[in-house]
Amino acid sequence: MDLLTLTLIVLLQIIFFILLCIILYRHYRLQRGADVRKHWGGSVLGHRGYRGVYNIPENSLQSIQYAYEHGVDGIEVDIMLTKDKHIVVMHDGTVDRVCEGTGRVCDMTLDELQALKFKKVGTKPYVFTDTTHPEWNCIPTLQTVIRYCQERNLKMMIELKEYHDPLSIRTQLIAMFAQYQLYDTAYIATFNPLHLYAIRTIAPQITVCLLYCCGILEWYVTDGSGEMSLPTIINFRSIRYIVDLFLQYCTPYLIAPYIGCQMIGAQNILVNQTLIDTCNTSGVCVDIWTVNNTAEKQWFERMGDGCVVVTSDRLFGRGEEDGVVQSA
Repeated sequence: MDLLTLTLIVLLQIIFFILLCIILYRHYRLQRGADVRKHWGGSVLGHRGYRGVYNIPENSLQSIQYAYEHGVDGIEVDIMLTKDKHIVVMHDGTVDRVCEGTGRVCDMTLDELQALKFKKVGTKPYVFTDTTHPEWNCIPTLQTVIRYCQERNLKMMIELKEYHDPLSIRTQLIAMFAQYQLYDTAYIATFNPLHLYAIRTIAPQITVCLLYCCGILEWYVTDGSGEMSLPTIINFRSIRYIVDLFLQYCTPYLIAPYIGCQMIGAQNILVNQTLIDTCNTSGVCVDIWTVNNTAEKQWFERMGDGCVVVTSDRLFGRGEEDGVVQSA
């Protein structure tokens, strides 16, 4: 076989592969859900409730209550499954950072997790008027947080961080959205597009948000929480770098539209006017995280013209300036 023939065969194979990808993309692409900008545009969400200068643990009822008292529109919480399949609000795969204990969340029962005390995260006290809730001083369940937020008319961003039993947590989430009628007041976010595709296939009325950031694969490898199993080839840093660049472009322009996402969640350093304009034209909201500078927050809000959601650790609207809480 001469070189010309071999070249033609390779080119035909490449063309066939590209055409096959286009056909599959169009065939399995999900229709985008309803325009949610009227529900979410201009909202400010408290990242993990509140993460600031006070001795208030993140992803707790205390952090949610603080955010509520300081003018937040909604809160972001992270969820995963316990050993006995309860959904709890926790960011890390282990309890080590936020609790006085050690171990993986997926290896502990709900009772074992709620028996742990939160670590102190600051020296400045904050006085709450009501601390009687039974899950006030422990890791709360998602159902508790949903009811707590509904009582206070708070919106919710629920970040799905479960990779050990994805089917179970997705099934429970879909049921909770129906039980509590969360379709206009909550959305599911995750870095894993497979979660969102599966959810939208079963419950397309649920608003979903695909998250992405700089160096996402690097973060997964070095994070150490064991959230996602990655192929061995990703252990090569040069390959991770190339894939990360690919994902930074493909997530908002190819992967999110393929899933039919009504929202995308972009790290603040990746947001530009082109991205905002493209999303606004398509009727897609942009959740920008994590914005902790007042000037930056105002700039994103002006840039977004009603399609931007800002997730912040502490810029909630009442009594803050660049993350420093002003005393009353």
